[in-house]
Amino acid sequence: MEANSQKNIRSSNFELLRIVAMFMIVLHHCTVHGVFSYWHNNTTFIHHINNFLCSFLASGGKIGVTIFVLISGYFLCMQDFKISRLLKIYLNTLFYSIFFMLLSLLIGNHFVSSKMLRVSLMPFSCHAYWFMTAYLLLYMFSPLLNTILRNCEPKQIRIYLLLPAILWIFIPIIINTGLFYSILVYFFYLYLIGGAVRLGYINIKSKFLNLFALAAVVYLIINIILHEQHAVINLWKCFKYMELNTVYTLAVSLFIFNYFSKLNLKNNKFINYISASIFGVYLLHDNFFVRPYLWHKIFHVHTLMNDKFFC
Repeated sequence: MEANSQKNIRSSNFELLRIVAMFMIVLHHCTVHGVFSYWHNNTTFIHHINNFLCSFLASGGKIGVTIFVLISGYFLCMQDFKISRLLKIYLNTLFYSIFFMLLSLLIGNHFVSSKMLRVSLMPFSCHAYWFMTAYLLLYMFSPLLNTILRNCEPKQIRIYLLLPAILWIFIPIIINTGLFYSILVYFFYLYLIGGAVRLGYINIKSKFLNLFALAAVVYLIINIILHEQHAVINLWKCFKYMELNTVYTLAVSLFIFNYFSKLNLKNNKFINYISASIFGVYLLHDNFFVRPYLWHKIFHVHTLMNDKFFC
């Protein structure tokens, strides 16, 4: 949390939303790095049910990321840039990266190659954590984005938000590629949406958003069913409907964001305490030294596809 004045604004409903978003990201990594990392050549009924559920859970990863950036724009648009915040993001990421490398060496992991060593010592330049790299750059550009939000007319902002949606979300449905798309620039776009909502430049109407999100979910389910054939590997084909710049991801993210923004939660110390450790959860469970142990050695999630209790 920020200063006292910011505490009153940033209530526990958004802190709870941060927790939910990270839970969705963890489920995504559980399926992508755990369940779907092994070939499953099985066509039993239970397998197909688990297959479908895992694919649906995997879609939550990019939704969680989108929610985090929306929250950042919602709050940072009202704050000044702080070099201490930038250093905190950098040093926390560097600490986790080096710590797990050293721990891996300590327990006798012989797979610490020179490449892994370089990635651990330079996690941002080597993209050890793609989200933290993009988020760090997003925060560096936040003063420029805030200038746009504060100095442009609401009508201009709405036009600025409409054009990228056409280029990066709707056109790819037709030609299967985003024009001039990059993750960092799309983060800028999501940041501007969050800031525009906070400043009242755009109004998310619940009834329209509910129908929009419902239609997107039905669309995803249909595509999962169509691609669910004889092996899990086929479901990677439908992951294109779950990417960051898709109608499904944006619609569901805005729906969840809108829902939590309207919750009336008082300043809950327990929720705020858990929320403060959210980035630590990400840096821990998605470290490339931790992944194989977490999902395959500890939880053995790749063996659960034919377990009737998995679903």
